[in-house]
Amino acid sequence: MARLFLFAKYLLAILVVVILGLVATLAYCDIKHFQPTLKNYNLQVAMPKSLPKLLDAEEGHRLPYSVAKILLDDADLRRNPIIGYVWGYYVALHLTKSEQHAVIAARAYLGHRIFGFEQGAAHFYNKSLLDITPTEAALLVARLRSPSHAAKYPEKNKERAEDLLSRAGYSVHYTMETYGHRFIEALSLIHISEPT
Repeated sequence: MARLFLFAKYLLAILVVVILGLVATLAYCDIKHFQPTLKNYNLQVAMPKSLPKLLDAEEGHRLPYSVAKILLDDADLRRNPIIGYVWGYYVALHLTKSEQHAVIAARAYLGHRIFGFEQGAAHFYNKSLLDITPTEAALLVARLRSPSHAAKYPEKNKERAEDLLSRAGYSVHYTMETYGHRFIEALSLIHISEPT
């Protein structure tokens, strides 16, 4: 019985040392890597009110992890799932949801060497980010998951945008059944109403 008690005591001591080491490592990585990377961002990005709703519809519970991937790319740190999840925890701990939206709006890759929704709005629509419609914002958000696929298959991207609009609470109505062959022509065929 004394041996079992001694074994349990040593096991508990080892467990405490491992947990304290893990907590110390996480705190060190937070202070040494995460917080300095975060200082490079303007977390107050002006965006249309439809964009956060659409980002939530696209990313959902993965929003902190998606922000962490952007931050890891910018910090030139080796990306692996463990580091990504740890940084996702840091993002959820340090950033509000609106700040997470701001990081994605400022730095998300949309294809064609376009980073951020401001550049995307200028490139695809010749507009400022604040001037785009919810439909145009949905088409940009739909590009997040696979920008090269969205460029190659614009009709599939349009379907994703329609799905995002409906998940964000917008009602989508069509005025015509045939769609144009160009990416921009498809925009004029979708009419939406604000969510209630």
